[in-house]
Amino acid sequence: MQNPAVLLGKGQVQNYEEQLEKGIVTSTVNGTVTSVKAKPGDLYTGNAIATINEIDQFIIEAEIDEYDIADIKQGMRAIIKTDSTKEEELEGKVTYTAISPTENTLSTGTTSTNTTYKIKIALNQQNERLRLGMNAKISIILDSKENVWTVPYDAVHDREDGTHYIEILKENSEEETEELNVEVGIEGTYYVEIIAGTLRDGMQVVLPKKDAGTSIEELMQMQGASVGI
Repeated sequence: MQNPAVLLGKGQVQNYEEQLEKGIVTSTVNGTVTSVKAKPGDLYTGNAIATINEIDQFIIEAEIDEYDIADIKQGMRAIIKTDSTKEEELEGKVTYTAISPTENTLSTGTTSTNTTYKIKIALNQQNERLRLGMNAKISIILDSKENVWTVPYDAVHDREDGTHYIEILKENSEEETEELNVEVGIEGTYYVEIIAGTLRDGMQVVLPKKDAGTSIEELMQMQGASVGI
């Protein structure tokens, strides 16, 4: 038994072809589909049916406190570390700084929270170990100098007259110390530039004793996104 055939006019064929074309979803941007929220047979109700991301260029977003946002400008250099890339330091630059605060950080009624502003950082080079949604620790370079002496921030001591000094081990001694007058230059989150005509290679700087759990590396891990040199 043969199935009956239905003859369609040219106008009907063209009408069906137009309907098929309207059912094809076409992206207006280049990228990779990272999630699909619709299934075959679903009725389209106006919601998003797929997410497209440009994974060839990762952008890092961070929230910066209101006290620091005015110091951050587009084009500033940034250092990025992630758990995935381990000890490798990635470099990038600030490409966006928000003028208005992030909505969920605004004060509401009698409840006040820290106001933060969003920034975006573009990586100079991509890394195959990075994935969408990963967390990152960032340090933004506010100012920099090359070929300078630096010591941990706590190694610099202040006198009442406003002068500064560091403690160093005396030559050929393992315990006896002496004070060395220094001037303070650029100050960072963890290190500070020191200037003195008597500085030379091989000097051993004495650091103040700290409680357990306050090393520079541990401080960096606790800080998360930070602003520093």
